[in-house]
Amino acid sequence: MITWRVRMLRVHTGSWLLDGASAPPPRAFRALMLDSLYEIKASGEETNGAMTVMEMTIPEGMGPPPHIHPGTETIYVVEGTLRLHIGDEVFDGGPGSLFHIPEGTLERFQPTSTVRLVVIYTPGPGQILRRGW
Repeated sequence: MITWRVRMLRVHTGSWLLDGASAPPPRAFRALMLDSLYEIKASGEETNGAMTVMEMTIPEGMGPPPHIHPGTETIYVVEGTLRLHIGDEVFDGGPGSLFHIPEGTLERFQPTSTVRLVVIYTPGPGQILRRGW
């Protein structure tokens, strides 16, 4: 079992502040987890539950364990490379690759280099990182 330790950070006027130190807009929410940076660009609250959009920067070998989302997930690779396991299939992706994962599908990915992703979850859960995801 992997224990996920999350350090919540917020950005305010370009400075890093510990969570709760001030109240910037929700899209400024960032979390450092497993040596990776997760930044919410648009939260479920901001989109009336339609979607959550996140940017993730994850070092080689630090992808999440196998998991299932209650909604769909779309992954766009901005920089770097990864190996994505969707159900029983395995895909390699690089800059410009786009993957769509149906609701309830077991998936995981392994960055094969430092990777920067834009990930869209639909519908958009509200407190995705604060609930432990």
